[in-house]
Amino acid sequence: MSANIREILLTQEAELLEIDLDCLEEQLETGDYDYQYAKSCKETIAAIRHKRQQAAAKQHQNKKETSEKSELPQIPLESLSPYSTPSQGSSSPALNQDQRIMSSIEATRLGDGSPNAFKQLVNSTPELNEQFVKSHINELSSSELSSLVEQMSFSEEFLEQYFPTLDHGAIARCQTFSEEFFIKHFSDLSATIVLKQGKNSWRKKENRSNKLDVFLRLKGVRY
Repeated sequence: MSANIREILLTQEAELLEIDLDCLEEQLETGDYDYQYAKSCKETIAAIRHKRQQAAAKQHQNKKETSEKSELPQIPLESLSPYSTPSQGSSSPALNQDQRIMSSIEATRLGDGSPNAFKQLVNSTPELNEQFVKSHINELSSSELSSLVEQMSFSEEFLEQYFPTLDHGAIARCQTFSEEFFIKHFSDLSATIVLKQGKNSWRKKENRSNKLDVFLRLKGVRY
């Protein structure tokens, strides 16, 4: 019996489960074994457990490092600049279209701060459209949003959804929208700007509906 436990530990270490080690340890505690033999076998069991704990800790660390690397892809600095050409030999993941546009916007912010730089970017980047602005509206500054409203044509759905965030003066001057939208937001949109400087066809009296005419008269608007 004594030789069996030692042999099991030495020849079947890889196959032994934790419950098997517990059973062998219990046999050594309760069986009629020589003291030195039992002590040696217990030390072997302890060594097996220690080795397994180290292996498990190392495996956990490797998984953690692999996960961190996959979550934080390394992008070379030159790839973030809209003015540089990526290295031909670079194996880093390419920036997607939205990332490239945001990188270009960041570049205009880091320049001389001139609003013209941002306006030029908008004019030269057709991909900087309503869908892009929707996706990144929280990343754009108030001055950038005002410039976009002045330069781009947005749907009435967009203007309605983001009305509290947008420049109302720029909307009045530069956007087209329905009479219903104007009536709804009358208190926030300057009637003078909408009807004298705006882009809506119904700003001319002959093109207005009776509903809008009556509404304007009730509001004391005479032009």
